[in-house]
This record gives sequence, C-alpha cells and structure tokens, in this order.
Amino acid sequence: MGYINVTWVTESPAARAMSWGNVVFLASGTKPSQCTNPQLVTPSNYTSYVNSTSYEKIAYASYVKNLGGTPTNSSYIYWMGQGSGITGIAGKVTDYQYKIELGPFSAINSVWVDPTGGSNWQEIGMAPAGWASGESGYNAGSGYASIYDGNIYFTGEALKGGPYFDSGGTTYSGATARSIMTLSGGIMRVLATQNGFGLAQTHLKDYDIQFIVPLYNTAGNGTGLMSTPAHNDIRNALAMAAGNRRMVIWALPKDATPNTEYHGTSYHYNQFRNYVGQDQNAIVIMADVLTGTTSTGLDDPAAALAGRICATHPHTSLTLDTINISLEKVEDPNAKEAWDNGKIICIFKQTDWGFDATQLNYGFTFAATTPSNRLNNVRCNYIV
Repeated sequence: MGYINVTWVTESPAARAMSWGNVVFLASGTKPSQCTNPQLVTPSNYTSYVNSTSYEKIAYASYVKNLGGTPTNSSYIYWMGQGSGITGIAGKVTDYQYKIELGPFSAINSVWVDPTGGSNWQEIGMAPAGWASGESGYNAGSGYASIYDGNIYFTGEALKGGPYFDSGGTTYSGATARSIMTLSGGIMRVLATQNGFGLAQTHLKDYDIQFIVPLYNTAGNGTGLMSTPAHNDIRNALAMAAGNRRMVIWALPKDATPNTEYHGTSYHYNQFRNYVGQDQNAIVIMADVLTGTTSTGLDDPAAALAGRICATHPHTSLTLDTINISLEKVEDPNAKEAWDNGKIICIFKQTDWGFDATQLNYGFTFAATTPSNRLNNVRCNYIV
C-alpha cells in the first residue's frame, strides 16, 4: 500500500496582488531620448519620461487618479512618430484570399509568389480592369480610410481565380495554379509599409497588454495620432486589437453633441458606433472635460475611464460607477439617453436618490452585448 508524505510549512498564506489588465497609451511624436519604446511607467517615475505639458502626462495622471492607490498592473507609453517597411509571408485564408498580419499599413508595395515554396519568387501585378481573362492579378484590401489592411484578393472564379506564375516557360493561372501551389507547398509574400499603428502592433505583440488607449488633444480640435482626422485613430487601433484579446478605449471630442453630424463620418456623434462598427473591442466615452492653456486641471477621458476599468473587479458592473474627472459639464437626461442608445459611455449626475455623485451611465462595448460581457472576458485573464 502506498503512502502520501505531507510536509507542513510555517508561513501564513498571503493574497497575491492582482490587477485587472495592463494598459498601453499611444502617443504622437517620436519617443524622448531618455525612453525606450514602449516605455514602462509608474506613478513614481512617469514625470521623468514625459514632458510636463504633454498629452501623455495629462493622460497618465488621469489614469492613476482613477485607479486609486498604487497600481499593481503595468502601464506603457508608446510613441507613434515613425513607420517602417515590412515583408510578410501571406497566410492563406481561402483559395482566393491571402493576408499578412501586423497592420495596418500605409501602402502595399508588391506581391510575390513562389509556387513550390523554394526560391523561385516571381512578382505578380495588380488585377487588370474588369478582371480580364487570362492571367489573374490581385486586388489589395482597403480597410479604414482606404488604408491597406493586409488582404489580397483574387477573382474567386474557379477558372481564373488565384495567382499566376511561370514554370519552364509555361504560365499557369486559375485552378491549375491553385492546385500546383497546394500540392507543392507554394507560398506568397507581400511587401508593405506599416504606418505607426502597424509598427506599434509589431513592437507590442509580445507584451501582456489588455487595453489600448489612443491619446488625443483634449481640446478636441480634430488632430489624430498620425494625422487628421482623429476619429480614424480608433479604427486603426482596433486593427491592433482584433483577435488579440485586447480592447481599445477612446474618447469623442469634448464638444460632441447628440444629433449633430460628426464631420467626416456622415453620422451623428451619438451614432458613431455605425461608423466604427459594432465591435466588441471598442469602448468609447463622451466627456466634456475642462481645457486650458496648460495641463493644469485637464483630463483625458479615455485614460480616466481606463483607470476606472482597471480599478474595478471584473465581476462588478461599471454601470453607475463613479469617476474622478475635471468637467465643464455633465450630460443632461436627453443627451444621456442619446448616448445610451449609441452604446457610448457618458458622465451624468444622479441627484434624486438622496445623494449627488458623478457617475458613468453604463459599461457596454460597441458590440452591445450583455453589460460588460466582452470587457469582463478580457479582464478575467487576471483572475484565473
């Protein structure tokens, strides 16, 4: 008969400190000389890395203020003032579609095919107008704001669809070319130029990060991280988050009002979800924050919300949670209802319950699923 040997220890068990997610703040411009990219920052050292009047400083201060106490999660700043070319082996999605990862990209440069997976690379051109018969070129995928999204498409037609290549003086295309590539382990590669978001995804892919916060000018003057318009920042950032167990927290400009068109989108501010899409990784807040000529008294709404999210246990709803933020005004009941319907987080004051507190209206994402459903799924990474 076997025995189990049990050894008793004298130490008392101690609870492990936990946070509910790590955060990266995406900032414009090139990194300061004293920093790495990304730069890990803490409440005790962040002023050594960021300028006292920068949006990074404003945002991180807003974030820490709403975390409460010393954060146990990790926070990074990534400066986006650069782009880079990249060569990627395109993964096969279907017989007629291939894709490279680590976008988004500012341009697609060329596409190459090697029919046997060896060293017989041949460049293929763009598709002729109207998908003419014969050799089958490709169409480049166009993502947000006509930015190349990493996809290349062929015709999808059995006889003509797919890449073409030369072998022994004979050109193959369509079904024959697809069969040769499948049997011989053929591969494709795409040469493209990453924009700052694509490069950020490359540099951050191995970091344990759950929340991406693109910073913006709190005055809301339309300036984005890479260029104008600012509202493309969230779409580019979502390309970094898709499928990566990450979410994007972003803020509408301070002067946004319901039933008013958000310039450049053809949608009202409260219908911004229709411009972005009902994305489970998108969290958007509207807050009319105080502004001034210096950083004193300013807040970044998205960063403040990130602080509340990371301070709140994943099993606790954000609905009616309080938030610490400098405001010009809170939303009136009619505006709150419009933001509610658009699944946009806003700030209001509940005064008819015997107390007066600045609160968040809800905790949905743009997917509009059950309250905080996807949000909790991401944060629960730290509970197990």
